[in-house]
Amino acid sequence: MNINSRNILLTETCRAKIAGLGAKSLIDCSKDTGAPSVKVDVYGFGVMLFELISGEEAVKGAHFKKSLGFLGEGEGEGDGFVFERLKGLVDPCLEEDYPIGEALCLAVLARACVEDDPLHRPSMSYVLKILARMV
Repeated sequence: MNINSRNILLTETCRAKIAGLGAKSLIDCSKDTGAPSVKVDVYGFGVMLFELISGEEAVKGAHFKKSLGFLGEGEGEGDGFVFERLKGLVDPCLEEDYPIGEALCLAVLARACVEDDPLHRPSMSYVLKILARMV
């Protein structure tokens, strides 16, 4: 339960390292059932992806989920609706110097990772497969 942007460190060669992981990161007690879930770190990873995309620290609550809500909308809104909303979400420091398709893929992945129901979140192996295809 420690995957967040503060626990991702960069080496001097800009290689990412995750620090501060403990045994608690392996399970989560679901609020609804009390049953352990291995998807708690998937949620944290989704929050971290949001922070990476937006350049903002995710605030506790539904702000970041609301920011990604447009990914489930857009039918009948016109062809550019999703891309325009995504451009408004992406870190302005990038000044449109990023591949929009990859930004969309990361946003969709982040949204899937922060699903309320842990059973609807992807597994980390699936997340890694998606990220590996992007590289």
